[in-house]
Amino acid sequence: MGALATLAFAIAFYRATDWTAQFPRDATTLAAGRDFLNFWMVGRAAYAPDPGRYYDPATYNRALTGTVGQGYPPQSWSYPPTLLIAAAPFGLLPYRLALALWTLLGGAALFAAARQILRDRGSAVFVFAAPAALFALMSGQWSFFTTALLFGGLALLEKRPVVAGILFGLLSLKPQVALLVPVLLIAGRHWRTLASAAATAAALAGLTVALYGIEVWRDYIAIGIPAQNTVLVHTEILATQAMPTVFMNLHRIGFGYGAAMAVQIAVALAAAVCVYRMWRRPGDPAVKTTQFLAASVAATPYLMPYDTLPLALAGLWLLQRNLADNRGDLLVKLAWWLPFVQMALGRYSIPGAALIAPALMLWAMLRQNAMDVKQTAFRQQHP
Repeated sequence: MGALATLAFAIAFYRATDWTAQFPRDATTLAAGRDFLNFWMVGRAAYAPDPGRYYDPATYNRALTGTVGQGYPPQSWSYPPTLLIAAAPFGLLPYRLALALWTLLGGAALFAAARQILRDRGSAVFVFAAPAALFALMSGQWSFFTTALLFGGLALLEKRPVVAGILFGLLSLKPQVALLVPVLLIAGRHWRTLASAAATAAALAGLTVALYGIEVWRDYIAIGIPAQNTVLVHTEILATQAMPTVFMNLHRIGFGYGAAMAVQIAVALAAAVCVYRMWRRPGDPAVKTTQFLAASVAATPYLMPYDTLPLALAGLWLLQRNLADNRGDLLVKLAWWLPFVQMALGRYSIPGAALIAPALMLWAMLRQNAMDVKQTAFRQQHP
């Protein structure tokens, strides 16, 4: 079902897109790889004076109109300035070529990570059938790379802690998917990895200052962050109906910004405590990874459908190893379909999809406890 639904959606998207234009447009008049267009524009700005000026929405959209053409829907650039370094190579290429290269590199990174985890080529290919993968492909988003970085870092925690830290540090380019990584590292006492991750993030920030000056960071703090927060305040600005977060589920049904954010903060703190408790002790890596990634989804107020791809891969890992009971099986499948579930409910401002990730997080903790009890009983019976 997942493969067929994704394939049908992908075919419909392909057929509805005008691929003849310099900037191919889909049925919504947005460019194919709509979010990658921002990334590509940042790459071009990396070679221009004062790139921080693009944090101002009006300035950025004038530049966007001058590049893409009149009548293009407004967009915004609100990522950290370190993105200039990652985007710069792509800014040298024509848009079509840059998008193709970005997609191929991301797909290769995701396949390599999935192949390493699932140990099976067919299962690794099936990850691309996840709805989150489809949304990432359509929008040209970071999800293929962030999924590879997360799983790569987790896989190398014990064997190569410094390399794991570098991979986690690179996630500072997309910080909302890595909010609980420091909690995990502190709980597991992975001090070398934590130091490596902090050094990598600091090195990226320092390199940005060296290349573009401290002003770009001032612009990000003074203009970029408030512009991004505007999306959370005014739900009509962006596709907030697609955000499977506690904050947005509550905000869209009438909770004020303050009340919805207060609940979100409480959920985030609870998720951090759960991750800390889970990763202080040994356990099955698939169960622990699922718990961590479900907690990561639950903890952030700003999350798009494609950002749930790491959780979809973790759920597939659980199912492949037959570690899910009936309740876990249902929750894993709901997490797999979470982008579609949220869009269906969000269209009518019906809350509920945001409960899937916290429920899966709690299930994983209970599942690990049950596995520990069985293991202890077995050892007592077979000393």
